[in-house]
Amino acid sequence: MDGFEYLLLSSESTNGDLDFYYLKNQPVGSVNLPAILGPYPIKLLNTVSDDAYICFDTNHDSAYFSSGRDGNFEIYMNTRPSEMAISDWFDSNYSVSAKVDSINSTGNDKCPYVFRKFMVFASDRPGGIGGFDIYYSVFRKGKWNSPVNFGPYVNTPDNEYRPVLGYHEDFTNNFMIFSSDRPGGKGGFDLYLRGITFPDR
Repeated sequence: MDGFEYLLLSSESTNGDLDFYYLKNQPVGSVNLPAILGPYPIKLLNTVSDDAYICFDTNHDSAYFSSGRDGNFEIYMNTRPSEMAISDWFDSNYSVSAKVDSINSTGNDKCPYVFRKFMVFASDRPGGIGGFDIYYSVFRKGKWNSPVNFGPYVNTPDNEYRPVLGYHEDFTNNFMIFSSDRPGGKGGFDLYLRGITFPDR
């Protein structure tokens, strides 16, 4: 890292499509709040299509995100050169990102979130329980394995979306926070929490 704290977001551009932007600031070290710089467009990744739902892997050396640049939303990744600061990388000229082909389907694949060797994401691919379901993949032997549906423990006939993984040292499993418009919530998309145990930890 380069000593800055970053906030990444996707927002509508002047062309009406979703683009990535970043803000950065020095960490808070006193009572005085640091200046927040930005927002700046992430020129490296933005296209004329919708680009959204960005995250980094654990080492902060690869960005994963979703884009509709080839029709349906698919998951892409772009790897940062080890010697390059994150803001310099973001400010670089556009570079073609690689599709994560072992993840993508004929449906819409969105909202990737990487935690250690696990990726969770939302997809409306055929064969799900209904609407958007949440899937996971495990990184083994240099690639992401075929996705697995979490099943009815997480998914419903309605839409499950925007999964985020976390871990607490007092527990042996992970937790996942996600949104769903299933019946019984407060209305629209509500947040839900599940404990998750992955195979082959």
